[in-house]
Amino acid sequence: IHVDGISLVVHVDLPQDHKDYLHRSGRTARAGESGTVVTLSSSKNQRAVSGLLGRAGVTPKFHDVRPLDEKLMVITGAQEPSGVPYIPPVMERKSPGGSRSGGGSRRSGTGAGKSGGYRGGNSRRGR
Repeated sequence: IHVDGISLVVHVDLPQDHKDYLHRSGRTARAGESGTVVTLSSSKNQRAVSGLLGRAGVTPKFHDVRPLDEKLMVITGAQEPSGVPYIPPVMERKSPGGSRSGGGSRRSGTGAGKSGGYRGGNSRRGR
């Protein structure tokens, strides 16, 4: 999945594999862009975090922070809310009769309407 404009990735639940860490962190570096990756963990997990980041070839900067700590605000680029509500754009509805996206089949049952799938009922073979 590609999403434009990702400038901050925050790891709260650290992946077990360094390749997964790099994949998630790489969201900030698509198409030549740059960004910040923050990994939150407790101090008792610092050894595990250091090992994972070492295998990923990352040299981290460790900071001891608490919720609402100014250092955390600076690292993540946090800002006071603007007070202006976000209003999502109105999506145009497609005219009736067009293709339905995401609706899937109206038939029920496992594999209904698909070639080779289970269709239930009695077989018509061997009549």
